[in-house]
Amino acid sequence: GVAWSEVALTAGNWFLYDGAGRRDEGLTAPGAALAAAGFPTDRLSPEQASAWRARLQARNAPEEIGYSEFRERHPLRATQVPEAWQGVRGVHLAPSAPDVMREMLDLFFPTGAVVTADPGWQLADLDLDALTPILTRLTAFLPSEVELRALVPGAQPAEALRVLATRCPGAVAVKMGPEGALVWDRVAEAAVAVPALRVETHDPTGAGDSFCGGFLAGLVETGDPAKAARFGAISAARVVAGFGAAAALPADRPAARATLQGESSPCH
Repeated sequence: GVAWSEVALTAGNWFLYDGAGRRDEGLTAPGAALAAAGFPTDRLSPEQASAWRARLQARNAPEEIGYSEFRERHPLRATQVPEAWQGVRGVHLAPSAPDVMREMLDLFFPTGAVVTADPGWQLADLDLDALTPILTRLTAFLPSEVELRALVPGAQPAEALRVLATRCPGAVAVKMGPEGALVWDRVAEAAVAVPALRVETHDPTGAGDSFCGGFLAGLVETGDPAKAARFGAISAARVVAGFGAAAALPADRPAARATLQGESSPCH
């Protein structure tokens, strides 16, 4: 499941969040650049974070290779997917270039697997007509609020979901950070709110990815998009409660099940 490359990354992606959990995208610099610029490396004050953001925005280093640049130059290919993975029940397609998405759908769609996708900026930059051939082969489409606004400009989230639902035969939902998620109910023709779990947040990085993973697991298990969003909310809460990806490991399935079963109030 790993394709090795001799290409070395020379820069990292920097995520700086505001009070609502929204972050800047496209800010890159080597890890050592923070200390080299005279900033502390353990914690930044709001003023220091603002100053560091300004420095990052002013940088011009096209020769650097960060994670995004690496993926553009060395995109994932279907031939790199292990054969054993091709019989799985569910697949989540993380943000990727349109041609990568199409290639992965060519691989997994014919198998009947549940296929969910997160658009990222790569798909959010497309107009809906260009995106529709991808949407028609998805079991669920899970944009963030920012991506949803880019795809359906000027529309409120519920209305934007309605528009997407006319092009995507699967489930459509929008991730709204600490506000939870909205899931389009095709029967009621309305958006269903699925609240986020209230936890002490230490690091919101990865919340959207973990929501998508939980959503996929829930959709495979239940076939119900609203229930799947509850799975996603529990996964996201586990990730944001700690620092870094390792904070969510090992998975505590009994605790997650207990949380899921303890939710007695319906979504509204």
